[in-house]
Amino acid sequence: MIEEKSDVQSESWGINIQNEKLLHLQLKQLYADPGDRLECKLGGYIIDIVKKDTLVEIQTANFSAISKKLCRLLQDHKVILVHPIFIQKNIIKLNPENGETVSKKKSPAKGNIYDIFSELIRIPHIISHPNLSIHIVMAKIDELRCMDGKGSWRRKGESIVEKRLNEVVEIRRFSCVQDYENLVPEELPRPFTNKQLAEKLSIRPSKAAKMAYCLKKMNIIEVVGKKVNAHLYDLISENAE
Repeated sequence: MIEEKSDVQSESWGINIQNEKLLHLQLKQLYADPGDRLECKLGGYIIDIVKKDTLVEIQTANFSAISKKLCRLLQDHKVILVHPIFIQKNIIKLNPENGETVSKKKSPAKGNIYDIFSELIRIPHIISHPNLSIHIVMAKIDELRCMDGKGSWRRKGESIVEKRLNEVVEIRRFSCVQDYENLVPEELPRPFTNKQLAEKLSIRPSKAAKMAYCLKKMNIIEVVGKKVNAHLYDLISENAE
């Protein structure tokens, strides 16, 4: 579990703090060091963590919500965008009457590093900005659910109460185009289709398509032709050398 660090204080106590989810708080504690300023007002925005020469923003989902904010901050500051990917999830069901644990089991769903492209497609215009670094926290979590009948039908009416970090397994850091290019497998045919990319990485074609879109926006790959109805991609020569 993530332990709170001493000598780290928040500068504001507004709606951001009052409605802060546990997962967001734990990630903030993971990155905050003594002397850092938390929930600091800057340029009309509230910043999660202000370090000496870097801003840290925690975004657990939906990069669209932070796109405008990032565009403004990146003009004058170096920014670390922190995002979690769940490689293991324990589902803990709670009794709605007393909050006691009814059951606990591992979810069959497992995330991987390529899940990040489902978020990156929301900010394609700034992925390769020189002031932006993206840190992917590969983690094991607990997802607490209440059996109250008010949640999604996909969860059979169970509401998600909270998500909490169980273990940080690895932090993957992306701060330049080369870091993203390294995700392209060397044994991939040249040129290649989305389907071939998906097969090599053992991911869904839809996820491979999002990856290809982002890599194209970063000028890592380019369309070099078509095979039937599928685009053919290849690494841009200056990157491949």
